[in-house]
Amino acid sequence: MPLTPRTDVLGRTVDLPELLAGLKAELHPDHEFIRTATTPWTRNHLHRMGLSADWIDVFVSMRHDNWPCWVYPRGITHRVRASADLTICVSVCDNLLTDMQRGLRPDRTAAVTDTVLRVVSGTADPGNDPLSVMTAQAWNGLTASMRPSQCQRVLAGIHDYVKGEAMADEIHRTGRRLTIEDYLPMRGYAIGARPWTAMLDHVLGVDLPDDLLDSAELCRARELAVLHSALVNDLFSFGRECREGQWPFNALGILHFHEGLSLQEATDALCELITDHERQLQDIVNTMRGGPWAGHPALNVYLEGLGHFIAGNVPYHFFSPRYGGRGHVWDGRTTSGRATFLGDRLRITP
Repeated sequence: MPLTPRTDVLGRTVDLPELLAGLKAELHPDHEFIRTATTPWTRNHLHRMGLSADWIDVFVSMRHDNWPCWVYPRGITHRVRASADLTICVSVCDNLLTDMQRGLRPDRTAAVTDTVLRVVSGTADPGNDPLSVMTAQAWNGLTASMRPSQCQRVLAGIHDYVKGEAMADEIHRTGRRLTIEDYLPMRGYAIGARPWTAMLDHVLGVDLPDDLLDSAELCRARELAVLHSALVNDLFSFGRECREGQWPFNALGILHFHEGLSLQEATDALCELITDHERQLQDIVNTMRGGPWAGHPALNVYLEGLGHFIAGNVPYHFFSPRYGGRGHVWDGRTTSGRATFLGDRLRITP
């Protein structure tokens, strides 16, 4: 089934409330050092892939390196930088797949996905393929100092992301209608945030036992962080996904087009879902701080890190030209106001 754009929402404006109820975002103090390290590394690899100078310039301007600096503001610097390299690799794949869906380059979707999976799983040598070499460098740099159990959690998150991409593709191809209740578990896979919540203890340098990290409470807390990031992304990506026919796999698209809410009502409902996920995470954090693991010296650092992850993902969406459009510069203050959905950005004015 071909993509079905919904351009009727483009140019329409809604009132946007603050997206964080109580958590406060921080930015890693070494974010500029991380940028200066990752930018030439990124440009070098993208040049080897034969991508155009304009494609490379636009990609670098999106500042994918800055996202880990927001979600890990108290992480160990070289580990935040390593996580930024992997973030960049996954973002390159995502942008290439989007280009393929738009018909802008040959359809090598399965090949791109297979390249990433085989390299990070250790089942293939990267050889001379530029994307494989880039992925291998990022993966090896990140995981070299990980315990095996840490590495397996991150690898499981990457496999989940690939499954999620397949789920989203099936929705786009078939036009199957989802309810929000159907959608949220699927979106937890497709947003691709699970590897980054799975590596939180490693990036922070905290030592927690595996039975605590794998407990139902912390698994649920990480999933709430994943879903919070997905719902924020849905808000900022809605206009572009309407233009590209991707709205059936977007919470705002489901609420507005499928459930019949007005655009303002759908936005309000989405923002309430975002706030509710923050509240649920805080409930788990408060419970664990008074539970049997409360005396563990690293647990509080880890729980604070989950809050930073949720909080930091929000300003990155205000900051990055990926969501604000080419040439966008965030003023660092505007986090609510009048939001206009456009085909390449979400424009927000106080």
